[in-house]
Amino acid sequence: MLVKRLTSVLLCVLLLAGVLCAPCGALVTNAEPPLTAEDAALVWKYVPGTGYRDAPSVPVWFADKVYVMHHKTLDCLNAATGKVERSGSMAAAPSYAIVPVLCTNDTVYCPLGGGIVQAFDRGTLTSRWIYTDPLGGQALTGIVTDGTNVFTGFWNEETEDANFVCLDAKTGECRWRVTRTGGYYFADCQVVGDKVLLGGDNGMGGDGEGQLLCLDKSTGATLDSLTFSGDNRSPIVAFGGAYYFTTKAGMLYKVTLQGSKLTLAGSVQLPGAATSAPVGSGKKLYLGVQQGRAGAVLTLDADTLQTLQTVPVAGYPQAEMLLVDGASPRLILTCNVQPGALYTVDPAAGTSDVLYTPEEGSRNYCISPVNIMPDGTLLYKNDSGAVFAVGHKQPQKLNFFQRLIARFRAFWQWLTSLFGKH
Repeated sequence: MLVKRLTSVLLCVLLLAGVLCAPCGALVTNAEPPLTAEDAALVWKYVPGTGYRDAPSVPVWFADKVYVMHHKTLDCLNAATGKVERSGSMAAAPSYAIVPVLCTNDTVYCPLGGGIVQAFDRGTLTSRWIYTDPLGGQALTGIVTDGTNVFTGFWNEETEDANFVCLDAKTGECRWRVTRTGGYYFADCQVVGDKVLLGGDNGMGGDGEGQLLCLDKSTGATLDSLTFSGDNRSPIVAFGGAYYFTTKAGMLYKVTLQGSKLTLAGSVQLPGAATSAPVGSGKKLYLGVQQGRAGAVLTLDADTLQTLQTVPVAGYPQAEMLLVDGASPRLILTCNVQPGALYTVDPAAGTSDVLYTPEEGSRNYCISPVNIMPDGTLLYKNDSGAVFAVGHKQPQKLNFFQRLIARFRAFWQWLTSLFGKH
């Protein structure tokens, strides 16, 4: 049990510290969250906003703290209680707050509106540096780090230019930029050694052709490219020696990288648009897609991309899903539909269930990945302005008379069982 808990802690730290280059995407855990509505309960709720325009950012757990942006404030919350322990003053508000901060051992990197990235000392939440991009834009793409650099992109309009930038992690100095018509929206990059894989919008406002780029990490120079259909609005994730991403045109792509050479290893038409990255285990991929007016979670063969199972869900899962890995994998996800609940999917059984429904006054649409603490407590937010921590339901504490009644019932059952034997 101790080894399992330590493994869970280490995995969460690596994921949320950006070592896997997708801090809000494609999360996998061996922790033990609640998996049924009967076992799930609200641990705490933090409500710094009133709606989607001033909603808090996706909550991130790191080293027993939870970090949330709202308005022009960065808050550090007590992970057990949700109480604010300290705050920092940000240069701008986050853009619709659909992208989380990125935490490392000593720094919190905040993606902010107006083409701003601000770095804070994690211990004190004092500002270390501020970068402002000359083209501005909404901060709608997650921040990725390799320890020395931080990478992120911005978005203006579907046919306007915006930049993807590589910044010095310590100073915020811009090392290079890649300007793209259409910009970068949910398009987290993937760092592969001395290369960077980068997608983004296609600049046409529709299903035209876009470009996946292989960049030199030191200079930003394009080393190779591949054409894809639609806008790439998902992180690029690594799995099983290949790289996967999705597009709003309803395509899933699988590519390989040999040296600087990109090769298309497979592609498949999905039932609808996809803006979340697939998450993998074994030889299977799991992916949330739009399907009609609702959504679905697909199970695909990672090698062939053949769909093995389709599970309808309440709405379009637009954010990354949490995979609870094990003998019988489960997925925990949100859907962009009222009431902004948590859902579970059992891929093997082909079933979907509601895990947690917010109380009245805290219900709204939801585009939020689900993060997890080492003890299994789940973190997410919706457009009501609330952040939720959902954990295992605790046994109800009984008062004196309830305990007396319970003991009497137990005694009565024992007594009747004795007479029943004769």
